[in-house]
Amino acid sequence: MNMPVKAVKKTISRVLQGISALLMIGIGSLLTIEFFEYSKVLGSLRSMVVERNYPLACFSMLMACMIGFSILSTFWILSKRKIQKEERIKSFDSGRGLIPFLCYGVAVLVSPELLKIFPTSYEVLKGVELILTVLYDHTKTLGFFIVIGSVACLIRKFMRI
Repeated sequence: MNMPVKAVKKTISRVLQGISALLMIGIGSLLTIEFFEYSKVLGSLRSMVVERNYPLACFSMLMACMIGFSILSTFWILSKRKIQKEERIKSFDSGRGLIPFLCYGVAVLVSPELLKIFPTSYEVLKGVELILTVLYDHTKTLGFFIVIGSVACLIRKFMRI
């Protein structure tokens, strides 16, 4: 392969990797902002401990998991896969990050349907219902991030630089 072609492919791969990471950071940031906005609906964080506010505890735990998943996914997107070729270890971009984007995509796609059939009689499930509401309210934004991020990961995967 020509050296200039390889350099162009590597540059494109790096740009797409950066875009994927920024989009995953965008998802995490959006969820973090909404966590602080929506947690007030269920009460103060102090009430979670003092009054045993289980819906808020459920909401907080699940949102923390989703935000943590986006943070870990960002670092995973920025990493490269290493293989041993001959006597050297070579790293290449394998398009990491597609799975986290698809996980968020499934969550966003099923949230409207789950909200329709969700039982509201159980108090503790109000936290889960609120997470589904957050995903439903931001379907367009999250959907855009997910589609662009997934496409960028797929292009990087097929380029294999």
